[in-house]
Amino acid sequence: YLYKLQPQEKGWTKATAISFDLKLEFTGKTAKYPIAFHVFWTSPGAQRTPSVTIPVTGLKNNTVNKVVLPLTKVKDLAAVSGIGFNISESQYKHGENFKFTVSNFKLIEK
Repeated sequence: YLYKLQPQEKGWTKATAISFDLKLEFTGKTAKYPIAFHVFWTSPGAQRTPSVTIPVTGLKNNTVNKVVLPLTKVKDLAAVSGIGFNISESQYKHGENFKFTVSNFKLIEK
C-alpha cells in the first residue's frame, strides 16, 4: 500500500517521529507479524525514489496498537512525498491471513 501525500500534508521538517493506531487481525501461528512502514521522498536526479523502511514491531493481535516510529533515518524530511506499508510474504506461512487497518496518523515534533 502506498499513500502519496497531498500538498497540505507535507509539513514534516520539524517531525522526529510519526504515530498511528494499527489494528491487526491475524489468523495463523506465526509469532512475528511481518509489517513494515515506508517513507518516500523526492530527490532530483535520483535513479529511484529514495526511501527508508522501518519495521513495525511489538504488535498484539486483535487489538488496536499505538505505534510510534522514529523518523531519524529519513534523509530529507522537507521532501517527503509518500508513505506506505508492506507485508513480507516470506515471513509467514501459506494459508495464514493478515488484515490491518491504520488510523490517527500524527507527526511528533521536536
